Amino acid sequence: LIENRKLVKAPDGKVVVSAQAYNDIASGVIKNSGEIVATGIQSIGGKIVLGASTEVSSSGTLNASAQVADAGSIRIHADTVANSGVSKASSDAINGKGGEVVITGREIALTDAANINVNGTAGGGKVLVGGDWQGSGDLPQATKVTMSDRATIDASATQSGDGGTVVLWSDVTNANSVTEVHGTIHAKGGLQGGDGGQIETSGYK
Repeated sequence: LIENRKLVKAPDGKVVVSAQAYNDIASGVIKNSGEIVATGIQSIGGKIVLGASTEVSSSGTLNASAQVADAGSIRIHADTVANSGVSKASSDAINGKGGEVVITGREIALTDAANINVNGTAGGGKVLVGGDWQGSGDLPQATKVTMSDRATIDASATQSGDGGTVVLWSDVTNANSVTEVHGTIHAKGGLQGGDGGQIETSGYK
């Protein structure tokens, strides 16, 4: 078990938290109720990676944003992922673009008021939950993805440029797979010009 209740900070760097179990008896679990920060000060935003063999539960804040460049990335992987906190990979830079949040696992839940933000001044970022666009690529595909009615995802361009990409996916070839989306998702183009982005919510049922 790895549990963070306070602050892990690595400006311009990378934070990797891993609880991979060495066998089926010693299950790996990560619980974050504090704040993990890998923000970019002078370069691209940092990277945060949470990986566990059994469960990742995050009710705190994951922050890979940038003030003067493109935002960084957040990656979460476990058999079961429960996220009720804030995952932020946004950019406030003049020409900055939103970063990337990728959550993979067999069962993924965005619960309570979970908030994922990959806004960018000059372009929205990417949010992939349970798989990639139309199941493409090599990301592991979930069998159950749920998003509560109070959860939000925003991959918008705030000033200029195109909106980003948001995918909530469970394996459409598996009859046991289900994707339930009750929350709010935005991928808007910039106020000063730009096309809207792409949003996909797919599952077998």
